[in-house]
Amino acid sequence: MVRSSRRKVTFISLLRVALAFPVLWGLPGLSAPADKKTSSNAYPAEWAERDEWQRPEEVMDDLRLRTGSQVADVGCGEGYFTYHLAERVGPQGRVYAEDIQPELIRALWHQALNRWLVQVRPVLGEEDNPHLPRQRLDAVLLVHSYHEMHPHVALLKAFYRALRPGGLLGIIEYAAPDNLPREESYTRHQIPLHTVREEITAQGFEFVSRRPDFHVPNRSWGRDQYFLLFEKPDGSGSE
Repeated sequence: MVRSSRRKVTFISLLRVALAFPVLWGLPGLSAPADKKTSSNAYPAEWAERDEWQRPEEVMDDLRLRTGSQVADVGCGEGYFTYHLAERVGPQGRVYAEDIQPELIRALWHQALNRWLVQVRPVLGEEDNPHLPRQRLDAVLLVHSYHEMHPHVALLKAFYRALRPGGLLGIIEYAAPDNLPREESYTRHQIPLHTVREEITAQGFEFVSRRPDFHVPNRSWGRDQYFLLFEKPDGSGSE
């Protein structure tokens, strides 16, 4: 009887993990880690230093995120914000960690499994489609990734569809001269604030506010990031 109960608990636990990552099972070369102990549970050392100037708790407060919230980290990279978001929303919430690079998504999937973060759903997106659920998200966050998006109109429409009415879109980007052409943003890895605001409001979002900037320290240079908040209007549909 005890053995049967243990089998049942184990099966349910494995089923929950499998259901937590439904987007990824077709990813080439993806398999569950053979040994949970083979991967370090330590976050990169530079992340603690980044916390000092990036102020992730303030960012999440501005996005009105709480336990049970659903949020997308678009262009998540190695997952710096993904893990902060996962801690904020808890197992009752959901974090869609999206990137278009399979190796990053694969690594994030393993890390999420190792930490038993069932609220994290790694998503392999495409250049013009982040594959986010419709009208389910309380917020979408892009940190130093919006400038990379060539088909920005298609992606903004996808973010609009994914957000619930009243949901927030947060953009954190490196500041750029006002006269920098959009085409140069892709190679300069920075984008003018007014360009971001114009492009996003043109797709139906309402500008909410500019939050306090971030100063990125470095031995040889220092750069500033701005943080803009936009809202999907209440009463709007998925389009």
